Amino acid sequence: MSKILSRKDDKLNETTYQTLVHVKNGNNSYPITAWTASSHFNIIGVGFANGVVVLIRGDLMRDRGSSQTIAYKSPDPVTGLELEEDNNNDPILYVTTTSKVLFVPTTQGYKPGNETVLESGKGADLGTTGIDGDKLFVGRTEGVVYHTSSAATYSMALEMPKKKVFKFGKYLLIVSSNTIESSSLILNGYAEPTKIVMADTEHKLISMSHTIASTVQDALMLWGDIYVLSSDGMLYKIHEKSIETQIEIIMKRDLYPIAIQIAENNVDHNALLKIKKQYGDYLYAKDETTEAMDQYIATLSLGKTSEIIKMYKDSKEVGNLSRYLEEMLKQGLATKEHVTLLLCTYCKLKAVDKLDDFINRYDKETNELMKVEFDLDVVIELCRDINFLDHASKLAQNLGYSSLAVDILLREHNDPHAALKYIKTLPVDDTLRILVEYARRLLDECPNVTTALLIDVFTGKYKPEKKDTAGPHPVREETPVILQSYKAFVDYMSSAASTITASSNEEDHIANGNGKVNGHSRPTYQPPRPRIIFPSFVNRPNEFVIFLEACAESYDFFEGNEKDKVDILTTLFELYLTLGDNTEDPEAKKSWQKKALDLAQGETALDSNSLLLISNVFDFNDGEILAREGPGFEIDLFRSAVAAGDVDDCVAILEKYGSDEPELYPLALMFYTSSDEVFSKVGEERFKHVLDKIKKDRIMTPLEFIQALSVNNVATVDLIKDYIIDLVESERKEIEINEKLIASYRAEVKKKQEQIHKLATDPTITHPTKCCSCSNKLDGETVHFACGHSYHKSCISEEDRCPRCTPARETIHNIRENQKAIGGRNDLFEAALEDADNRFRVITDFFGKGAMERVNYVLSEDS
Repeated sequence: MSKILSRKDDKLNETTYQTLVHVKNGNNSYPITAWTASSHFNIIGVGFANGVVVLIRGDLMRDRGSSQTIAYKSPDPVTGLELEEDNNNDPILYVTTTSKVLFVPTTQGYKPGNETVLESGKGADLGTTGIDGDKLFVGRTEGVVYHTSSAATYSMALEMPKKKVFKFGKYLLIVSSNTIESSSLILNGYAEPTKIVMADTEHKLISMSHTIASTVQDALMLWGDIYVLSSDGMLYKIHEKSIETQIEIIMKRDLYPIAIQIAENNVDHNALLKIKKQYGDYLYAKDETTEAMDQYIATLSLGKTSEIIKMYKDSKEVGNLSRYLEEMLKQGLATKEHVTLLLCTYCKLKAVDKLDDFINRYDKETNELMKVEFDLDVVIELCRDINFLDHASKLAQNLGYSSLAVDILLREHNDPHAALKYIKTLPVDDTLRILVEYARRLLDECPNVTTALLIDVFTGKYKPEKKDTAGPHPVREETPVILQSYKAFVDYMSSAASTITASSNEEDHIANGNGKVNGHSRPTYQPPRPRIIFPSFVNRPNEFVIFLEACAESYDFFEGNEKDKVDILTTLFELYLTLGDNTEDPEAKKSWQKKALDLAQGETALDSNSLLLISNVFDFNDGEILAREGPGFEIDLFRSAVAAGDVDDCVAILEKYGSDEPELYPLALMFYTSSDEVFSKVGEERFKHVLDKIKKDRIMTPLEFIQALSVNNVATVDLIKDYIIDLVESERKEIEINEKLIASYRAEVKKKQEQIHKLATDPTITHPTKCCSCSNKLDGETVHFACGHSYHKSCISEEDRCPRCTPARETIHNIRENQKAIGGRNDLFEAALEDADNRFRVITDFFGKGAMERVNYVLSEDS
């Protein structure tokens, strides 16, 4: 029968029953082998040794009656019954026999025979079944088998004999026989020993194993602990250790995956990472380096990354090291050295895709890696070593190392066209810096395109092009075309549909549009000085001519620096003459010289000295004459005409420049009288004009005049007698005037000396009435000076100096002292004498300042 306990009756001192149900199994006397009940006791299942399963239904808790039906019949004894309850559906009853595992519905009206067999041929022993959630488990020697109502089956390997199996939460408590110890105990008359095993079904782990001296009668859970009752009346308590202790024990067994699984939801994050770190060390020690790296990557936030990197420094571990460094970069933990090492691992692994991805993301404009730094030199050098030239160039470009990128394209790639394409995308400052360094190489490889680019940059018309993500262009050779002018260059570039400079573009010839001057676009920046690029045109004279002509034209339009324009024009003039001098074709030489002469005649900015020097070096007579026509070159121009024997040019030069350069007249006098032939061409009238000019302006002294004419016998006495007579007469009159001045100076000096003597020896009588300072009447104490000024004593501060005369006296005294000081400076005298044109004037000037008095004083002291 089945009894449901209610409460204890204290009066009768016995327990009464809420409900009492007699289980009917016919007339057999087979014992009950298994039973189960639902949580509300509205369904009870009872199994017998004869294979019958009786199902009891009813409101048993309220004793409202019940019904019994036979749910299943089998020739094999029933070993287990388990109810699986579902809130939405009727419970199902799992039945195990010694040979089968099945389930039957518990719905009203169900008839035996329609059960669902889950497993046939294998059943279960008594006390080895139970419910785990919605699954039936069966304990067998080879393991624990799980069944579901959908016929799904899986096993958990747990090989050991199983007498009883209990389910408590995630644990299975397995009662097993200890076969090693049992034989000796039985022989000695003791009960059979029992082994108690706690299996963690969640983590597939044996949590406890313990042996007791007797068999286990039952096990139950109370207050969070498990209690085991043995056949000898002992009650054993099994208490679960703390999570930390469990993890520690598991780690000692090297079961790190289970320790991690337990720790994931039960310990703090740092503790979990430390477990993973230890797991990584364990795997590394077992030479499972790849699996160890997975753990090290998961524990990056713990730090000590350098230790891990050292562990994976061997070449065979480059792949794992690369993964580790990648994760460091993603998490923002990578330093400059780490990123450098990462790129080196890419190169060693030849991981082209990863290297491409990194380089494409590392862009100045759009990428998210701009804050990451690394040693570019190391990476570039490694890329060069393994022939990753495209990557080296692209990396240098993306990082803004434009000069290095161009160097790679030119030296390793040998692709000047790709280099030029990249240069044209740079800001003007970077472009200029690169052109100064590499223009010579680019001119040799791509003369026309490079010349066009140089013209753009140095005339203020350069504008960066948009970047093209395509790879480097294949190397292309330009057709060598010799161009000898900027105009021819523009025409050629336009017809060839090549890269055209801004100055050669058709838009530049539109009449005065917006932002243009005479059809030329205004520069957006200050053009650099062309001189800095001149050395790049060594051995490229034709391109140099084109460049200089373009710059000269640009400076005319935009009013550039005058000094730079002079440099351009002077260099261009010299280049014209050089090209003319180097050609063997007379017509070509004449053409270059004509261009040089046209340039010199049309440009007032050309320096005459430079023009003269260059013309002299190249024996360019027309240039020399043109250079000497400027101010300061009149005498040289006249002498050149004299050397050429051109009388008409000499006369013309004298008439043109004579008024501004008087020195031409003595030269003309000597040239006119150099020969009878020259004198006859000049004529007596022009000769007398020269004489009159010399006499009137006193250009020559009489001695110089006589010496100039005494060289030859062309000029007769009759021709110059009037000039000599006038000269002698004027000299006589001048002598008379000087004698009169000398006499007047002597009389004045004598008069002054007499005044000084009188003041020094004779008393002076004065009759002043007013004070020279306050203009009041003189009374009381007064002071009279020899100069004739009188003052109240109270009106002056010093009685030995006249206030009115003292400033003048001090001025004269200071002048005299300065003269004496200068007169005594022999070094100043020698310097002035050496640099002076008129040395006699210098001597007389120093004599007037007392220099000779100083000499006399020194001589008198020595004597």
